Amino acid sequence: MTLRHKKSSVFSNFMKRVAGTTKSEDKSLARPVPTVPTPENVTMMQAFEWYIPADHQHWRRLEAALPSLKSIGVDNIWIPPGCKASSPQGNGYDIYDLYDLGEFDQKGSRGTKWGTKEELMQLLERAEQIGIGIYWDAVLNHKAAADHTERCKVVKVDPDDRRKTISKPFEIEAWLGFDFPGRQNRYSSQKYHWHHFSGTDYDNKTGKSAIYKIVNKNWSTGVDTEKGNYDYLMFADVDYSNPEVVADVKNWGSWMGNELKIKGIRFDAVKHYSEDFLKEFIAHLDQDVGKGWFFVGEFWKDSLEHMQGYLKRMGHHFSLFDVPLVYNFSRISRTDKADLRRVFERTLVKHEPKSAVTFVMNHDTQPMQALEAPIADFFKPLGYALILLRAEGYPCVFYGDLYGIMNEKRPAPPSCAGRLPDLSLARKLYAYGKQHDYFDTPHCIGWVRRGTWDRPSGLACIMSNTGPGQKRMLVGASHRGEIWSDVLGNEKMEVRIDDKGYGKFTCQGHSVSVWVNRMADVTATYTGHTIDASRMRIVYRMEWLDLWYGKDSSLSISDLAPSPPPYREASFHEESDIREIYSIFLKYTPLPPELILPIFDLAELWLLLNAENDDMIRVSQATGDHPYVTSPPIQGQGKQPVKKVVFRITSHDQGWSTNDRRLHGTHEGSYTWFEAWVFPAPDREGKAPRKRRLCTNIHASLENQTRTLIWRADEEGENGEWVRSLRQGDQISIVPLARFPGWANFVVEAKIKIYTGVLV
Repeated sequence: MTLRHKKSSVFSNFMKRVAGTTKSEDKSLARPVPTVPTPENVTMMQAFEWYIPADHQHWRRLEAALPSLKSIGVDNIWIPPGCKASSPQGNGYDIYDLYDLGEFDQKGSRGTKWGTKEELMQLLERAEQIGIGIYWDAVLNHKAAADHTERCKVVKVDPDDRRKTISKPFEIEAWLGFDFPGRQNRYSSQKYHWHHFSGTDYDNKTGKSAIYKIVNKNWSTGVDTEKGNYDYLMFADVDYSNPEVVADVKNWGSWMGNELKIKGIRFDAVKHYSEDFLKEFIAHLDQDVGKGWFFVGEFWKDSLEHMQGYLKRMGHHFSLFDVPLVYNFSRISRTDKADLRRVFERTLVKHEPKSAVTFVMNHDTQPMQALEAPIADFFKPLGYALILLRAEGYPCVFYGDLYGIMNEKRPAPPSCAGRLPDLSLARKLYAYGKQHDYFDTPHCIGWVRRGTWDRPSGLACIMSNTGPGQKRMLVGASHRGEIWSDVLGNEKMEVRIDDKGYGKFTCQGHSVSVWVNRMADVTATYTGHTIDASRMRIVYRMEWLDLWYGKDSSLSISDLAPSPPPYREASFHEESDIREIYSIFLKYTPLPPELILPIFDLAELWLLLNAENDDMIRVSQATGDHPYVTSPPIQGQGKQPVKKVVFRITSHDQGWSTNDRRLHGTHEGSYTWFEAWVFPAPDREGKAPRKRRLCTNIHASLENQTRTLIWRADEEGENGEWVRSLRQGDQISIVPLARFPGWANFVVEAKIKIYTGVLV
């Protein structure tokens, strides 16, 4: 959320604890209360993009990101294909073995591009604990990277009309033998040979490529009619008329359902293999594993009629990704003065809303992919508002839009100017109730959600694809007198809802604004997630960015990606931000300054001074005692401005000593250590630095040791007294020391963080 809304929510929570209620709650209590709770909005995320590095760390990456994804309203994630691919770099759509989830040494590695099976299981376990569902990406149409070739008779077919044969039967040497030697029959003893496939695309004997249909085989009839019959897509085309194939894949489904804690499946390329088999497979899962799974298919075709026909044949026990909507987004965003009122024209979400999974971009439509559907940068937040904040459809947020795209040739930062988390959270908190559209002008449209009895906030959304826009929209008489502001922060003004429930809402040109009551509480309706003073942060997005890139995680960006992205945001301890929060408290709450500042202290909303040095040095008795790193002069408010000091030191000694060997590996008998020296402010010049011991190296050890010391002003004892003695203008140094010949202090790095109260 933006600064204004987030801090209003903090105050709202505080006042609840003090007074027990809020004005908005008073209004809701005055209404007749229905007995049925409003279902919580659900959001899916595609948890990968095509160009994620092949570092085999993605399962760990996602596990680290789960809490932050939950905090922005993500309920389920669609993970990439986790079965063994043709190579360690394969994304999984070049599938080799359904039963190898990164467990067996096959095709050049044990793990998949995404990680090992053990790491996958840890991800699933953690997701279940947090309350995020996992959707598996099932690639059932084909197999790739066979273990050996086999001879079989084939005919060539016309690539533009696969019903037409363009050669006489002849023999080829095809890569159609799958033995899975690394797995050694674990989980399944089924081997695949030429008769388990209906076609392939390469003759190893001649080195020629074509579409070869195996003699006495027929393409499936339950596929799309594009190219006459679109059964064949790529690699070795699996034949679902073969009973052994059907039995093996159904067995895999049962094994997966019992082996993994997943809640649904995304089926790849469903228009290319038998509809009858897929219905049979889903019925088998219902019976053998249990009902209640979510199933969605990739039926890639810009045709509403074909998609509706497929859903009807599947018995609507199924959803599809709304491909026509993405093409509408692409066309409108790149057309000057396009008509926004037509954005849902001939889309699945308009005509089959309960079966539509809506999205703005995915791994196939992202830049430099075969199905690329370019969307102008300005339109990305408009597109996400259209799928996240409306009543229809099941929206899917794209990893590449949330975290950026790591394509070396065309990298991209997070879309929506980093505000996609705000839009996602706005869906979770505010997008409830009756929807009324204001699609009354071609270049500026809007809608309102009026809230429900138990989720009363509601919202108003307005967007423009030309110049600034304005609309008078009815949010409901229950909101009269409320002051609304823009969650995204694009509009700085505020809107007062009049006595009839109308507000005049605005947006910037080529932009979108999402308006809600400025006092809307972010905790009242978000099951399982609470934002209170202990989580108060200036930039909400920083929490998930920091977690993702390792600032507060055991993972680091150097472990997980080639280099830090250029779009990292600044630290949240910015004085201007803290001052803005302080002014918001003064303006919108009755709290006096003497109560506001203690709240800031409880939230640890402090200024941060950083000092660090990573030059490796050797300190001995001969080199003398000199500061290794020194902080800037302390700033802050009052006689005791410093709230907390954090020291972090990495070092070791010379690795040997002639002292009692029983002391080796302990801190006893060690003569290399660190001290904190406080140099008084210039107006106290002439005073010697105050010295205090920090830590001692382990005796006779070459292994780097990292120690973090946290001293707080509110703690008792000598550490607390030391912090409370610090004054404005003082500077703190970390000084490495060593005594006696032969002893050496090898310093790798050291950091000082000083947290001070804000000057207000």
